[in-house]
Amino acid sequence: MGAEWYCKDGKLITNNTRMDNCNIQKGCTSDYYYVDYLTNGEGWTCLEKAYIHTGCSSSPGFSNGGTRGAGWYCSDNKKVDQNTRLDPAFIRAGCAQQGSGVKYSNGIWEC
Repeated sequence: MGAEWYCKDGKLITNNTRMDNCNIQKGCTSDYYYVDYLTNGEGWTCLEKAYIHTGCSSSPGFSNGGTRGAGWYCSDNKKVDQNTRLDPAFIRAGCAQQGSGVKYSNGIWEC
């Protein structure tokens, strides 16, 4: 089927295969982004990485040199490592460049 994004489940893709919605921009595989499935009808989407710990009560910011790599972190300077509990975050690609920041709404951090 050509150069595209594919599921790694090993199932054969044909012209009759029903496809999910997909909104993945070129460059989504960099150190700043990842691909995830949004159940709100958007489908597969490019998102910015986020390491915002549970209980964050200050405005998160984007850091290129955070303890887990580039991504969004709580601005309270609490150390974040692989054992830290994180809040869910669905921050669309480009949010860091917009400078608008993220907000916590309905249990999710979003741009």
